[in-house]
Amino acid sequence: MSANGIDIEEVFDRLYTLFERVNLPRKESMIISVGLAGKSPQSEVIGYSLWFLIMQLGNQNPVLKGSAYMKVETLFLFGKCDAKVLQSIARVLEVPISGLCLQEAPHVLAHVFQLKESKQTQMAIEFIERVVATDLPGGVTVTIQDLMKSSQVQILAEIIVELGDQTKSENAFEALGRFQKALALTKQNPPQNLAAFLKPHTLGIFSQLSDFLQEVKVKVSVERKQMILRSMGALAHHVGKAISDYAPQYMSTFQTMVIVPELSEVTLEIWHVFLTMLKPEEIKPYVGPTTAAFVSSWTDFNRNARNSALRSLEYLILEIGQELDEYLEDVVDLSTITELEHLHKRLKDIRRTWTPEDHLQRILDHCTSDNLTVAVLSMGELKRFLVAESVVIRQFASGDVFDPMVGQIMTNLIAASSRDGDGTEALRLLAFECIGILGALDPDRLEIKVQDPSMVVMNDFTDESEAILFAIHLIRDLLVGVFRATNDVVYQRYLGFTLQELLRVCHFTPALVGSGTGGTPSMKTRTRWNSLPKHVVETLISLLDSKYSFHPSPTVQTGHPVYPTQSTYREWIQIWTCHLIDKASGPTARNIFASFPPTVRNKDVVVAYHILPHLVLNILISGHDDDAEAIRVELKTVLEDQINPDSLSAPDKKLLSTQAVFMIMDHINKWVRLVRQNIGKKKSGSKRARENQIESTLEEQLLRVDSILSSIDQILIARAAFQCKAYARSLMSFERQVVALQEQSPKNKDLSGYYERLHEIYSHLDEPDGMEGVSTLVLAPSLEHQIRQHESTGRWTSAQSCWEVRLQQSPDNVEFHIGLLRCLRNLGHYDTLRTHVKGVLIRNPDWESALAGFHVESAWMVGAWNEVQEMVERTSAHSSSIVMARLLIAMRANDSEQISQTISVARSVLGAPITAAGVRGYRRSYESVLDLHLMHELETIHNVLMHLPPGSQASNQRRRRQALASLSDILTARFESTLPTFRTREPVLSLRRTAFSLSSVPRNALVGEQGQSWLASARIARKAGHWQTAYSAMLQATQNKARFSFFESSKLVKVMGEPLRALTDLENAMRSLGMLDSTDVVDLTEDDDETKKMKAKASNIYHPWFQRFVSDLEQAQVLRARWMNESDRFEMSAIFKTFTDATQIRPEWESAHFHLGQFHDECFKNLSTSEQAKRRRNQDESLHYLGEDQVIQKTDVYMKLNDTVSRVISECPAYKKWFTAFPQIVSRVGHTNDNVYVHLSRLIREVMQEYPKQALWLFTSVIKSTKANRQQRGRTILDKLKTLNVGTEIPNLILQCETMTNELLNLCDYHIDDDARKTLTMTKDFKRLAALGKSPLIIPLQESLTASLPPTSSAESTHQPFPPNAPTFEKFFDEIEIMRSLAKPRKITIQGSDGQIYMFLGKPKDDLRKDARLMDFNAIINKLLKANSESRRRQLRKDLCTKNCLSHPLTFF
Repeated sequence: MSANGIDIEEVFDRLYTLFERVNLPRKESMIISVGLAGKSPQSEVIGYSLWFLIMQLGNQNPVLKGSAYMKVETLFLFGKCDAKVLQSIARVLEVPISGLCLQEAPHVLAHVFQLKESKQTQMAIEFIERVVATDLPGGVTVTIQDLMKSSQVQILAEIIVELGDQTKSENAFEALGRFQKALALTKQNPPQNLAAFLKPHTLGIFSQLSDFLQEVKVKVSVERKQMILRSMGALAHHVGKAISDYAPQYMSTFQTMVIVPELSEVTLEIWHVFLTMLKPEEIKPYVGPTTAAFVSSWTDFNRNARNSALRSLEYLILEIGQELDEYLEDVVDLSTITELEHLHKRLKDIRRTWTPEDHLQRILDHCTSDNLTVAVLSMGELKRFLVAESVVIRQFASGDVFDPMVGQIMTNLIAASSRDGDGTEALRLLAFECIGILGALDPDRLEIKVQDPSMVVMNDFTDESEAILFAIHLIRDLLVGVFRATNDVVYQRYLGFTLQELLRVCHFTPALVGSGTGGTPSMKTRTRWNSLPKHVVETLISLLDSKYSFHPSPTVQTGHPVYPTQSTYREWIQIWTCHLIDKASGPTARNIFASFPPTVRNKDVVVAYHILPHLVLNILISGHDDDAEAIRVELKTVLEDQINPDSLSAPDKKLLSTQAVFMIMDHINKWVRLVRQNIGKKKSGSKRARENQIESTLEEQLLRVDSILSSIDQILIARAAFQCKAYARSLMSFERQVVALQEQSPKNKDLSGYYERLHEIYSHLDEPDGMEGVSTLVLAPSLEHQIRQHESTGRWTSAQSCWEVRLQQSPDNVEFHIGLLRCLRNLGHYDTLRTHVKGVLIRNPDWESALAGFHVESAWMVGAWNEVQEMVERTSAHSSSIVMARLLIAMRANDSEQISQTISVARSVLGAPITAAGVRGYRRSYESVLDLHLMHELETIHNVLMHLPPGSQASNQRRRRQALASLSDILTARFESTLPTFRTREPVLSLRRTAFSLSSVPRNALVGEQGQSWLASARIARKAGHWQTAYSAMLQATQNKARFSFFESSKLVKVMGEPLRALTDLENAMRSLGMLDSTDVVDLTEDDDETKKMKAKASNIYHPWFQRFVSDLEQAQVLRARWMNESDRFEMSAIFKTFTDATQIRPEWESAHFHLGQFHDECFKNLSTSEQAKRRRNQDESLHYLGEDQVIQKTDVYMKLNDTVSRVISECPAYKKWFTAFPQIVSRVGHTNDNVYVHLSRLIREVMQEYPKQALWLFTSVIKSTKANRQQRGRTILDKLKTLNVGTEIPNLILQCETMTNELLNLCDYHIDDDARKTLTMTKDFKRLAALGKSPLIIPLQESLTASLPPTSSAESTHQPFPPNAPTFEKFFDEIEIMRSLAKPRKITIQGSDGQIYMFLGKPKDDLRKDARLMDFNAIINKLLKANSESRRRQLRKDLCTKNCLSHPLTFF
């Protein structure tokens, strides 16, 4: 009985019974509870508890056995030297006493060293030594010194844990001193201070502490975990300054533990202590992850935890913010937390000079962070930025070429949506939402730059230098990022082991950082180490002398092929990669890859995906034939499963696995291509014996790899690629097969089938040119061929007829029904479509899932919402139409919660193809991007319409108009940024009309938006040649009273072949609207009050409606004048009058003046040859005398002209009017008129002052001119420019440019004999030029020197006409090649600051000034090609090269 009257024996009897019934986790919890009960002051409870725990020491389960060991008081028995009790326990467990000690040696010794008195410790050590020495079998001897050496890290960890308990910390500190002293006597080393003693073991100790926190071996109570976390702070305190080497491990643990509610408070306390121990420069890399961890878990913190987090944030921002420099920008957005408002204001004050572009760039940099928490928070900040700065974003995404910033945004978003790993779902959903906000940007105007960090190992790991570079590549570009990003301590340890082994492969030792006892590193090794980025070095320092180890698990026999035996893509790629690691060929390859198995088997597949192609290539080159054959079979199995209609594999497994196979094949093909190039170079070079041997080996390897690749059927690859929607790859494979068949026999019967497949692929690529080309090869086109041709050209009625014929032949083929339904949808016959679907489903109800998309879309288009509701509830499909229908139903019900849930699910479903396609597959996944675009527009329209002010008051009506006008502007800008094809834009307009129809706002308030939407549909259908669809949309626009719909109606009539009727319809419509009077002339020349009023308003009134009216009036007049001219039925004077009237409506509008000038030009061409020559002569004389005649120069007109030029120089942006013509302006620097030269020199200075890096390259030829006047004036302009810009970079740039020009001219002038060597050496022959290799001057590339003009919707004041990061000179390569031609041009190679290689050719005795002007003309041609959507799609452009005339007649290009 206990003191409380409880029968202890009965309690423990019930405990024994219950223990046998419960599962393993509950058993473990019971052992912990009994261990806590054993600390009771009642001896009876202690006895029963001890006996319960001792009974579990014999348990076969290692988890339970270990838990019992941790709780039993065995270590106290050794401390008390109680041999009798120990013998009793040993007899129960049937083990010797020495076995008890050896199994728990770290815990026993840790307890012994923590005894209160040194004498007790000494006695216990002697007792343990006697027990161990006398009780081991077979004459084995183990000393106490052996025990301490073998488990010193575990002993230190056990002692340091006690430092986390304030009541025991002093005793634990003394225990550390005793242990250090005992170990020093054992090793016979001189005594060290505690910090020096702990440093070599810090990583091991920290790993032990992390294991305790992660409960790797036994379950740990929350209280003990809190003590362990405090002990980590104590460890950092005792290690001192060197603790910064282990900051990655500390930060990873903190980030893991801070999200545990019970541990967050303690974690944040220790985190603050740790931050204050580091120097500001040591904190810099962790500013972002630290602040992100605080902000992401802020809502889960209690008051004390928030105070600790706030102290840390104030320390980072307020106390050491200035010392953090640019790393302070890594602080995540704090605006969402009220308690951090003062810190957010401080950051805003620091960033007050930032432009929106600066803010955006910071956010984008953080979105790509390896740290998932930073990436998620930054993605949320990016979402808020896209909404708040929508005007800026729309300016970026407008014009003929989008701003590179938009390409960077989209690249980052797709990369985030493709990111793999645990916890990435939140990041992926945010990325999908941001893609929807940004919109389905036209891929032809969007530049997505993908940096490929991959490396191809050319020599199969037989070249040590190349193998080391490959290991460095893995460290720098792959492993360090994952190591720093993960919050999983166990996974980080596996990564640490892999990094540790790769560092040894690279011969990186602690001696590189001035520590350790190893030999001095070679200069090459030190150079490689110094080439690593700073953040990589900071991470690797602690791993240079780490002692991670890995004990491989027993090899499991894997069936071949591996793919069918695994249920998921992740399992397949991980297991197959691990299997190939065992098959790696060659000692170096095995040494590199041997450390990867623990990393590959854990967590995400990033590491496996990265090393897999290198393993495959290694085995194919030099591995065993059976292993190479197994690889071939594996690749073939994956491809076959992709095209197998009866496959049981999940769709995502098939898609991702097939794309991995394509990635492997691309890597192998790249190696094949590079090897062939190398062989070709060596064959053309010298023929030494060793080179012949190497060449022979490469040819053998190439033959082996090529034979394996060619054994995979190209048709199989093509069909698999087609299934993945990788149409370009499929096209390439089919074309290879076609070429092979044509080589066998030009009349091969199988060719016609392949031509049909090519035609089908081109239709999916939306390439009408390719379809037309293939059609010429098809002698007897099939019905499917004709259908594709009709659909691509918009002849939907003809396509419908073909499908109906097909259905008569095969009425039970669902694909043919889908084709017919597609025609009905594009014709806008939704009632017919709905009726047809219902009829088909009555006969074939099992087709419901295949036809659900058409069924639900036709139902919502005709307003049958009950039917939509029934279908959505009945089907479990997740096609784009179904998820859109669910969202429309939720919006119609105005259920906010349901809308939010539906949108989240819809984004996940619609964005899945983007994840699968990756960054390189933007065009392939464009349909999915368009779906996200549509969903965001639905959400936007719904939100705007739901918040429109009700009532008929004038103020509310005005606010409604403003809200709808703003919405219209947003939708128009989004619409204009999409791919300008009917297939893309019609779904956008269709869904907008549906969204407007859902609103409870009165229909008359939205009729204008509906009408404009139908009008836009008619316009895009007409431009695409879909005249039937355009006519149908035009009828709807007219019914919805679309404003000035007669424009589109007349254009449609004209394009259908009735130009006269189109002109008549246009004039009649203009008369009905009062734009024409009874005489068919717009009377704007009479000075009546009405005309004066209109002119005044056109220039001064800015009411949107009035401005649109004036604009439409002018457009109508211009269109009428053009059609009058084309009809050849009107007098020239009438046509001229109509054009002139159009220019007077709004004089500042350029289009009317342009068409008037075009009309003048046509009239001039109709003159006789003699009359044309006479007028040209008069014009030339007038222009000549305008500049040279002294009498004319004194006239008011001439003076006014100069004054106008002077005024425009100040008002007009330098890039828009002047830089685009800067070469022509510079050519007039020798003008003989002094007044003209004054303005000319000022203009040149203004341009050079605004854009010195670009303009200097175009002006440098002046100061090297052979004409003294030009040279003197050029020198004067530069001197004046330097004087006006003292203290800026301009004087230095001028000096650098002059020096560079002189040295490049010396290179061109360098005399070369006919029999001279083929190369020159930069460092030997042109030392001064070599010294200029590192220069702030930009490399004179065409794209760096060409000013881009802003789109009409963009603000000129903020436009950046040149790339912000134009590459500058980094260095000249040493070799200068002399080309074999008469002029002996010199080819130099330059490395830019962007890491790219650029080649320039210097030509002496060759004046290329005309060529340079021709390049300017070609640049204009390229601009025009870019402005046209059809030429953009075809990627039409003229290749350009930069021609810089340094001096007559010397040129570099």
